[in-house]
Amino acid sequence: MDTNAEYKRLFDNLYEGKLIYHERVTMLCELVNYELTDDSFRIELKAIKSLNIEYDYQQRIFDNLTSKSTFEISGPFKFNNKISLKGNTIGCGFLIFADPIIVKQISLSTEEEISAIVYNLLSP
Repeated sequence: MDTNAEYKRLFDNLYEGKLIYHERVTMLCELVNYELTDDSFRIELKAIKSLNIEYDYQQRIFDNLTSKSTFEISGPFKFNNKISLKGNTIGCGFLIFADPIIVKQISLSTEEEISAIVYNLLSP
């Protein structure tokens, strides 16, 4: 299957249209829109809630992103000569976790449970 189709499958099969976005701060987001080209993707997200604010700078990043109704990110299908999509995870300078089971678990969990899930997601 071609890479474009794999990204389409990923974005079309999210739990309630949600995913987890991580770049210095981890947050649960709603996928508002996406666009695929021959070699890259662009997605528009709406931040729902932060999942791991430990430092002031993370709160500032989250506040900045939530000050707008949506924000956009984009990335290549290949990053450092490797496919950036692996299963239900995209890694290309930032991380997107789109596994419907994990996103559902986070959506239904307490703050304490969320901390443990996020820690496990981000641990190598």
